[in-house]
Parts: sequence; structure tokens; C-alpha cells
Amino acid sequence: MVFGPASDDSAQAESGGHKVKIIIDTREQVPFAFGHERYAVQAEAGSLAVGDYSLAGLEDHVAVERKSLPDLVACLGRERKRFERELQRAAALDAFMVVVEAPWAELAQGSYRSALNPHAACQSVLAFQVRYRIPFLFAGSRAAAEYATWGFLRQYLEGARKRLQAVVKAHGEGGGRLTSLRMSQGAVSVRNALRQEGVFA
Repeated sequence: MVFGPASDDSAQAESGGHKVKIIIDTREQVPFAFGHERYAVQAEAGSLAVGDYSLAGLEDHVAVERKSLPDLVACLGRERKRFERELQRAAALDAFMVVVEAPWAELAQGSYRSALNPHAACQSVLAFQVRYRIPFLFAGSRAAAEYATWGFLRQYLEGARKRLQAVVKAHGEGGGRLTSLRMSQGAVSVRNALRQEGVFA
């Protein structure tokens, strides 16, 4: 099964004809290539405080953490404390997702090399989702995980663009009028990032 938009032009069309600039953390050992033209991605290496993938200029707002099944099992076992600290940081972002390159059934059935009890592993994932309100997407394959990562980041970018356009339409971008809104630092950084993407004038 091929994961991706129905046509080569659809992704760029939905982003106003501009490529999505994705930042890949320099510590990511097996990064997604986003090589297919359907993704319309410009990938760049960078340092992220949390997660493996984010959007240029929006690193403090959105990110995706990629996990292979062995990686996830390690994070639920011997590396649990470190992983939970990362989830705590991630919970402060506007949007964050953990994408797993395996189906849920493989975790539930214990299809991994570890003494970790499958029931305990599954309950840990569910507990983390409730505790930190962070989704864990078991994509089923690496290709599907790549598609989900791209789609998650693109959806956030599109939503941010629409929100900022609505603000400017309602209040204008003139100094006094926009300043009177007392926009938060986060809103300003979103606006600047969208300008970098070329999807917000």
C-alpha cells in the first residue's frame, strides 16, 4: 500500500504551492527521507529540544517523536525515566505525537526481544497518553510512520496559517492595531515561521 496524497501536486497545492520545511534532529539515527515528491518537503538537520521532527520556526510549538518497536520497548523499560521526562517536556507544546513503526498487535503480543511483560508495556503506553495527553500512533510500518509524521506536521502548519490569517483579517497588521492585540510571543513566532514558509505574507 502506498501512503501519501492522491496526486503529486496535491500537497503543494494545499500549502499554497510551497514546500513544508521539516527540521530533523541531528540525533535522529534513522531519519525519514521524505524523498517522494508527493511530500513536497524541504528537510533540514537541526537541534530540537524535544522530538525528532518539527517545523522550521515552530520548533517550540510542534514535534513528532519516531520510535521503532525496539526503541519503544526500551523506553517503556530500562529507559522509562528518561522517556517520561521527555514526554513531560513535550506536553508543553501545542501538538506532539509519538509515531511507532509497528502495529499495536506486535507490542500486545510481545513480538520483541525483551523481558518486558506485554501487558505492562501496553498499559504504560495507555497511561502515558492519559497522563500527558500525547497520542501514540502505531502506524504499522516505517512507510506509514513517515506519512503520518509528514501529515501531522503539515496539518499543524495549515491550522496555524489559517489562525494567523483570521487574526490579520479581523484586526489588520498595522503597528497600532496589531500591537493592541498584545499577541503572545508564541503567536508572533508562529507568524514569523509562516512567513519563512512563504504561506503568510
